[in-house]
Amino acid sequence: MKNLNHKLSFVFAFAFDCFAQIIGNSIKSNLRVGSKEVAEQLNIKLRTAQRYLSQLEQIGYLVGDDAIPRGYRPTEKAKKLFGGEA
Repeated sequence: MKNLNHKLSFVFAFAFDCFAQIIGNSIKSNLRVGSKEVAEQLNIKLRTAQRYLSQLEQIGYLVGDDAIPRGYRPTEKAKKLFGGEA
């Protein structure tokens, strides 16, 4: 059980760090970000980047566009939390 808790803590910390980097980078660049750029920047699989972006959109930190490929921009919620222009 102790080993499982340690593994879950590591997975949570890694995902949290990725989320923070995605939001921070999108605010700093003030440009549309996509899954390919995120995957390359964070050295994660493309599908993982897609899932993280979708999750951040679901909880209100990013807003997606209807372009193909899909892109995302930070919301006011993300800018307030991470110190971008609101």
